[in-house]
Amino acid sequence: RIAHPEGPYAAAAAVARRVGQPAALGPQLGRTVIVASGQVFADALAAGPLAAAGPHPVLYADTATLHPHTAAYLADHADHVVIMGGTAAVSAGIETQIRAIPQANRTDQRPMAVTRLGGADRYATAVAFARWLDSAFLDGVHCFTPDTVGLATGTDPADAAASAPLLARRCAPLLLTRPDRIPPLADSYLRNTSNLIVFGGTKAINRTALHDWNQ
Repeated sequence: RIAHPEGPYAAAAAVARRVGQPAALGPQLGRTVIVASGQVFADALAAGPLAAAGPHPVLYADTATLHPHTAAYLADHADHVVIMGGTAAVSAGIETQIRAIPQANRTDQRPMAVTRLGGADRYATAVAFARWLDSAFLDGVHCFTPDTVGLATGTDPADAAASAPLLARRCAPLLLTRPDRIPPLADSYLRNTSNLIVFGGTKAINRTALHDWNQ
């Protein structure tokens, strides 16, 4: 059992310490950690395939002060942080605190590199993350292209949470959808997709939502 008496933010940092060193996301970005809202599940789950592929631990933050255990893990291990979501999810103040932490694996004490990926809602954030992933390199291999994509409902966490290991193995991003309609930005991204892996039954994502993609 991995837990912490200070709650889920500290527990996430404890999990990250069990993982140890995060993987490097290419030579320029260095060892990369994901930070997402601890209040809303969707942004963290959209990052799941990359987190599992890395490993790139997922830590939690929101609109207050960066948790000391989160800050300590970043200071010990990270060179680059991907913030999932806009400032309503993870505040600009949290981003400023993260940027003030020196990169852990550089000798020149340069400030933490930060990439923020957000959209108007959880569906747009997942697309923004997927588009960014298309330019990322994992161990020198270009990965996470739009050719194969996972799709899960954005209204319940269970299917998206279960998808991460498979999508990591398939090198595929995860998009989120409403049960009866794929949001416009996700629909546009999927126009370049030949292999769609749908997680959940027709109650989670019904046939109407998939009709346009099947065309």
